[in-house]
Amino acid sequence: AMPQQEKINATRDLMEDLEEHHNNKSLTSHNVPISAFHDIHATLDSVTQTLANLSTRTGCHTALITVRGDLDHYNCPYVYLPDDRVGYFFQLTLKETPSNFATHLKGYCTSGVTSVISNYKKSFLQLKSKTSALILDKLRDATQMPVSRMYYVKFDENITAQHGVVLENWPLKKFASPGDIGPMVEVKTVYNGFMSGMTKFHKLMAAEWQEWEEVRLNLEHTDEGGNYGTMFFNSNYGVV
Repeated sequence: AMPQQEKINATRDLMEDLEEHHNNKSLTSHNVPISAFHDIHATLDSVTQTLANLSTRTGCHTALITVRGDLDHYNCPYVYLPDDRVGYFFQLTLKETPSNFATHLKGYCTSGVTSVISNYKKSFLQLKSKTSALILDKLRDATQMPVSRMYYVKFDENITAQHGVVLENWPLKKFASPGDIGPMVEVKTVYNGFMSGMTKFHKLMAAEWQEWEEVRLNLEHTDEGGNYGTMFFNSNYGVV
């Protein structure tokens, strides 16, 4: 007879292959709905028995809810509760039975809500980018120069003082870059304002620009260490 060690050596590679095959089988996604159906049923039966034994031994409370994630699969929502206490908790806190909760969960998991949220975020970012580009284009039209960027902080110093352009009828309380505006409806308001012409850049006439500069200088000299000049330079005096 073959010694025990020789048996181990002779079958080691085969055992490793079998173990790898087993691991791959346990983790591989099912492409055939009927295969997934039988796998889910068999696995849930085993898990349910394990949870029942655990509850009997330890008195712990568990809740197992399983729903399909693909409309092509056949499995119905599965709910396992080892006792009524967990079920009462669902009704007390969620105002519905575990079965109803599982049905709603199945609807969420198979409805593509995640992709809807992803599409919303993508469209929101695109709107912000489009609005920023529109504002820069309008600014360049007003200045008749290839301005490199739009300034939202110290607009008066960086835009009006340099190019003689003011911004009229900004539609929001806060003057900020579209990228820093939270609600989509507010970004749309800014975009529509520029598209309609209600919000626009205005090129000051020479006399208007000189008057603007005189007011600016007077505010600067009036400060004398106080807050008036600081308030002016921290504000957006060119936004009206």
